[in-house]
Amino acid sequence: MKKYVLLIAVGALLVNLVVQKYHTVVSKTELSSEDLAWCEKIYHRNVSCPEYGNVQVPPAVLAKEEADSQKWCDDIYHQNIICPLYGLVEVPATVLREQELEHLAWCERIGYMNSGC
Repeated sequence: MKKYVLLIAVGALLVNLVVQKYHTVVSKTELSSEDLAWCEKIYHRNVSCPEYGNVQVPPAVLAKEEADSQKWCDDIYHQNIICPLYGLVEVPATVLREQELEHLAWCERIGYMNSGC
């Protein structure tokens, strides 16, 4: 009985490996050359990329992305939840007023069809 359970488990494992390999091959052939170039550019960090999770991102790229993210957070006064100082930076009154006017204009453009209006 144990022998059959072991054979079934090994068989299931082999089927899983074959399916994964097939999926990788199919994924590579289904993507256009533009999509593959985009995957290369972003170091396959999107689940739709065929080498997702298997490509090492260079430290210099990670450092630049971190610096860009920090600058973006500073530019928006850390008003996004991903920003390290979210909720801790005071937004100038002039910026708040500008955001309010932009929001009201947007609400008007969409006919106040959003619950945030």
